[in-house]
Amino acid sequence: MKKTILIMLLIASSLPLFAQDKAALTKEETINYISKKLQETQDFDFKHDFKIIYNNDPEILSYQEKKMYILSNSIALNSKGTITHIGKIASSLSPCSEEKFYYGSLQSEVSFNPIHITKVEVVENDEPRVGRLKITFLANTEKWEKNKLVYKIAIKNTERVVSHYDYYTRLAVYRDKTTTSYDCDDTWTSTPIPNGTFTILFFKSDPENGKRLIKAFNHLIDIYKAEDDPFGQ
Repeated sequence: MKKTILIMLLIASSLPLFAQDKAALTKEETINYISKKLQETQDFDFKHDFKIIYNNDPEILSYQEKKMYILSNSIALNSKGTITHIGKIASSLSPCSEEKFYYGSLQSEVSFNPIHITKVEVVENDEPRVGRLKITFLANTEKWEKNKLVYKIAIKNTERVVSHYDYYTRLAVYRDKTTTSYDCDDTWTSTPIPNGTFTILFFKSDPENGKRLIKAFNHLIDIYKAEDDPFGQ
Protein backbone atom coordinates (compact mmCIF):
# COMPACT_ATOMS: atom_id res chain seq x y z
CA MET A 1 0.00 0.00 0.00
CA LYS A 2 2.79 2.40 0.95
CA LYS A 3 4.63 1.49 -2.22
CA THR A 4 1.53 2.25 -4.32
CA ILE A 5 1.05 5.63 -2.64
CA LEU A 6 4.72 6.47 -3.19
CA ILE A 7 4.47 5.66 -6.90
CA MET A 8 1.32 7.79 -7.24
CA LEU A 9 3.04 10.70 -5.50
CA LEU A 10 6.03 10.43 -7.81
CA ILE A 11 3.77 10.44 -10.89
CA ALA A 12 1.79 13.42 -9.58
CA SER A 13 4.93 15.39 -8.84
CA SER A 14 6.30 14.74 -12.34
CA LEU A 15 3.20 16.07 -14.14
CA PRO A 16 3.89 19.76 -13.44
CA LEU A 17 7.47 19.28 -14.61
CA PHE A 18 6.23 17.71 -17.84
CA ALA A 19 3.78 20.55 -18.41
CA GLN A 20 6.50 23.07 -17.64
CA ASP A 21 8.84 21.45 -20.15
CA LYS A 22 6.16 21.70 -22.85
CA ALA A 23 5.58 25.38 -22.09
CA ALA A 24 9.27 26.24 -21.80
CA LEU A 25 9.97 26.16 -25.51
CA THR A 26 12.92 28.20 -26.71
CA LYS A 27 12.58 31.17 -29.04
CA GLU A 28 13.56 29.09 -32.07
CA GLU A 29 11.23 26.22 -31.13
CA THR A 30 8.31 28.60 -30.66
CA ILE A 31 8.94 30.31 -34.01
CA ASN A 32 9.19 26.94 -35.74
CA TYR A 33 5.95 25.80 -34.12
CA ILE A 34 4.06 28.91 -35.26
CA SER A 35 5.50 28.65 -38.77
CA LYS A 36 4.51 24.99 -38.99
CA LYS A 37 0.94 25.89 -38.02
CA LEU A 38 0.78 28.67 -40.61
CA GLN A 39 2.11 26.43 -43.38
CA GLU A 40 -0.86 24.10 -42.90
CA THR A 41 -2.80 26.55 -45.12
CA GLN A 42 -0.57 25.91 -48.14
CA ASP A 43 -2.57 25.93 -51.42
CA PHE A 44 -5.89 26.53 -49.64
CA ASP A 45 -8.36 28.88 -51.30
CA PHE A 46 -10.38 31.51 -49.45
CA LYS A 47 -12.67 34.45 -50.16
CA HIS A 48 -10.71 37.59 -50.91
CA ASP A 49 -11.65 40.48 -53.18
CA PHE A 50 -8.65 41.24 -55.35
CA LYS A 51 -8.72 43.57 -58.32
CA ILE A 52 -6.40 42.58 -61.12
CA ILE A 53 -5.56 45.69 -63.09
CA TYR A 54 -4.00 46.13 -66.48
CA ASN A 55 -1.64 49.05 -66.03
CA ASN A 56 -2.01 50.54 -69.52
CA ASP A 57 -5.76 51.00 -69.20
CA PRO A 58 -6.84 50.38 -65.58
CA GLU A 59 -10.30 51.88 -65.97
CA ILE A 60 -11.39 49.60 -68.80
CA LEU A 61 -9.35 46.44 -68.44
CA SER A 62 -9.75 45.12 -64.92
CA TYR A 63 -10.90 41.88 -63.38
CA GLN A 64 -12.22 41.20 -59.89
CA GLU A 65 -11.14 37.97 -58.22
CA LYS A 66 -13.39 36.67 -55.44
CA LYS A 67 -11.15 33.78 -54.44
CA MET A 68 -7.43 33.58 -53.80
CA TYR A 69 -5.00 30.75 -53.02
CA ILE A 70 -2.39 30.77 -50.25
CA LEU A 71 1.02 30.13 -51.79
CA SER A 72 3.27 31.19 -48.90
CA ASN A 73 2.55 31.64 -45.20
CA SER A 74 5.35 31.37 -42.65
CA ILE A 75 7.45 33.24 -40.11
CA ALA A 76 11.19 33.05 -39.49
CA LEU A 77 13.87 34.56 -37.29
CA ASN A 78 15.79 37.14 -39.33
CA SER A 79 19.38 38.37 -39.06
CA LYS A 80 18.35 41.31 -36.84
CA GLY A 81 16.83 39.00 -34.26
CA THR A 82 13.27 40.05 -35.03
CA ILE A 83 10.55 38.09 -36.82
CA THR A 84 9.70 38.21 -40.53
CA HIS A 85 6.42 36.97 -41.93
CA ILE A 86 6.46 35.97 -45.59
CA GLY A 87 3.10 35.66 -47.28
CA LYS A 88 1.77 35.30 -50.78
CA ILE A 89 -1.75 34.87 -52.12
CA ALA A 90 -2.67 34.47 -55.78
CA SER A 91 -5.68 33.99 -58.01
CA SER A 92 -4.26 30.72 -59.32
CA LEU A 93 -1.94 27.92 -58.24
CA SER A 94 -0.16 28.28 -61.58
CA PRO A 95 2.71 30.78 -61.88
CA CYS A 96 2.07 34.07 -63.60
CA SER A 97 4.02 32.95 -66.67
CA GLU A 98 1.88 29.81 -67.06
CA GLU A 99 -1.56 31.29 -66.46
CA LYS A 100 -3.39 31.75 -69.76
CA PHE A 101 -5.77 34.51 -68.80
CA TYR A 102 -6.23 36.60 -65.67
CA TYR A 103 -3.73 36.41 -62.86
CA GLY A 104 -3.14 38.48 -59.75
CA SER A 105 -1.10 38.01 -56.62
CA LEU A 106 -0.02 39.87 -53.51
CA GLN A 107 3.26 39.09 -51.80
CA SER A 108 4.58 40.71 -48.64
CA GLU A 109 7.43 40.52 -46.15
CA VAL A 110 6.67 42.12 -42.80
CA SER A 111 9.17 42.30 -39.94
CA PHE A 112 8.28 42.99 -36.32
CA ASN A 113 9.58 42.72 -32.79
CA PRO A 114 7.27 40.64 -30.57
CA ILE A 115 7.76 43.02 -27.63
CA HIS A 116 5.78 45.59 -29.67
CA ILE A 117 2.73 43.31 -29.88
CA THR A 118 -0.14 44.52 -27.72
CA LYS A 119 -2.81 41.98 -28.66
CA VAL A 120 -3.29 38.74 -30.59
CA GLU A 121 -6.84 37.70 -31.41
CA VAL A 122 -8.87 35.57 -33.79
CA VAL A 123 -11.09 37.51 -36.18
CA GLU A 124 -14.39 35.75 -36.83
CA ASN A 125 -15.21 34.94 -40.44
CA ASP A 126 -17.38 32.54 -42.41
CA GLU A 127 -14.52 30.68 -44.05
CA PRO A 128 -14.69 26.93 -43.31
CA ARG A 129 -10.93 26.26 -43.48
CA VAL A 130 -9.00 29.53 -43.35
CA GLY A 131 -9.02 31.70 -40.22
CA ARG A 132 -7.57 35.14 -39.59
CA LEU A 133 -5.30 36.00 -36.69
CA LYS A 134 -5.13 39.74 -36.05
CA ILE A 135 -1.94 41.05 -34.44
CA THR A 136 -1.99 44.57 -33.01
CA PHE A 137 1.24 46.51 -32.48
CA LEU A 138 2.37 49.66 -30.78
CA ALA A 139 1.88 52.49 -33.26
CA ASN A 140 4.18 52.35 -36.31
CA THR A 141 6.46 49.60 -35.03
CA GLU A 142 5.93 46.84 -37.58
CA LYS A 143 8.00 47.27 -40.74
CA TRP A 144 6.87 46.29 -44.21
CA GLU A 145 10.12 45.17 -45.80
CA LYS A 146 8.63 44.40 -49.18
CA ASN A 147 5.26 44.44 -50.86
CA LYS A 148 4.72 43.13 -54.36
CA LEU A 149 1.66 43.10 -56.58
CA VAL A 150 1.71 40.95 -59.69
CA TYR A 151 -0.89 41.63 -62.35
CA LYS A 152 -1.56 39.78 -65.54
CA ILE A 153 -4.46 40.14 -67.92
CA ALA A 154 -5.12 38.73 -71.36
CA ILE A 155 -5.87 41.22 -74.13
CA LYS A 156 -7.57 39.79 -77.18
CA ASN A 157 -7.50 41.84 -80.35
CA THR A 158 -10.65 41.07 -82.31
CA GLU A 159 -10.29 40.23 -85.99
CA ARG A 160 -11.38 43.02 -88.32
CA VAL A 161 -12.64 42.61 -91.87
CA VAL A 162 -12.20 45.63 -94.15
CA SER A 163 -13.55 45.56 -97.69
CA HIS A 164 -13.71 48.06 -100.55
CA TYR A 165 -13.70 48.21 -104.31
CA ASP A 166 -10.39 49.01 -105.97
CA TYR A 167 -9.73 51.14 -109.03
CA TYR A 168 -10.89 48.34 -111.33
CA THR A 169 -14.14 47.88 -109.33
CA ARG A 170 -12.86 44.62 -107.92
CA LEU A 171 -13.80 43.72 -104.35
CA ALA A 172 -10.77 43.79 -102.06
CA VAL A 173 -10.95 42.27 -98.55
CA TYR A 174 -8.35 42.73 -95.82
CA ARG A 175 -8.36 40.72 -92.61
CA ASP A 176 -6.52 41.55 -89.43
CA LYS A 177 -5.22 38.56 -87.48
CA THR A 178 -6.56 37.85 -84.03
CA THR A 179 -3.78 38.09 -81.46
CA THR A 180 -3.62 37.67 -77.72
CA SER A 181 -1.04 39.50 -75.64
CA TYR A 182 -0.26 39.43 -71.94
CA ASP A 183 1.15 41.75 -69.34
CA CYS A 184 2.88 40.35 -66.26
CA ASP A 185 4.38 42.89 -63.89
CA ASP A 186 6.35 41.27 -61.06
CA THR A 187 8.28 44.24 -59.70
CA TRP A 188 8.24 45.21 -56.05
CA THR A 189 5.97 48.14 -55.35
CA SER A 190 6.41 50.90 -52.82
CA THR A 191 6.34 49.99 -49.16
CA PRO A 192 2.92 50.53 -47.54
CA ILE A 193 2.60 52.65 -44.43
CA PRO A 194 2.20 50.57 -41.23
CA ASN A 195 -1.26 50.89 -39.71
CA GLY A 196 -0.65 49.16 -36.39
CA THR A 197 -2.21 45.81 -37.29
CA PHE A 198 -1.31 42.76 -39.30
CA THR A 199 -3.43 39.75 -40.26
CA ILE A 200 -2.04 36.23 -40.53
CA LEU A 201 -3.98 33.34 -42.06
CA PHE A 202 -4.17 29.97 -40.29
CA PHE A 203 -5.80 26.54 -40.61
CA LYS A 204 -9.22 26.98 -39.05
CA SER A 205 -10.65 23.49 -39.55
CA ASP A 206 -8.87 22.41 -36.37
CA PRO A 207 -10.92 24.38 -33.81
CA GLU A 208 -8.00 24.56 -31.38
CA ASN A 209 -5.49 26.11 -33.77
CA GLY A 210 -6.53 29.69 -33.07
CA LYS A 211 -6.06 29.21 -29.32
CA ARG A 212 -2.74 27.42 -29.87
CA LEU A 213 -1.37 30.24 -32.00
CA ILE A 214 -2.45 32.90 -29.49
CA LYS A 215 -0.65 30.98 -26.72
CA ALA A 216 2.43 30.52 -28.89
CA PHE A 217 2.61 34.22 -29.78
CA ASN A 218 2.12 35.23 -26.14
CA HIS A 219 4.91 32.84 -25.15
CA LEU A 220 7.14 34.39 -27.81
CA ILE A 221 6.32 37.86 -26.47
CA ASP A 222 7.34 36.75 -22.96
CA ILE A 223 10.65 35.39 -24.27
CA TYR A 224 11.49 38.63 -26.05
CA LYS A 225 10.50 40.74 -23.08
CA ALA A 226 12.67 38.64 -20.80
CA GLU A 227 15.61 39.06 -23.15
CA ASP A 228 15.03 42.80 -23.46
CA ASP A 229 14.66 43.37 -19.72
CA PRO A 230 15.44 40.23 -17.66
CA PHE A 231 14.68 42.07 -14.41
CA GLY A 232 11.45 43.71 -15.57
CA GLN A 233 7.94 42.82 -14.48
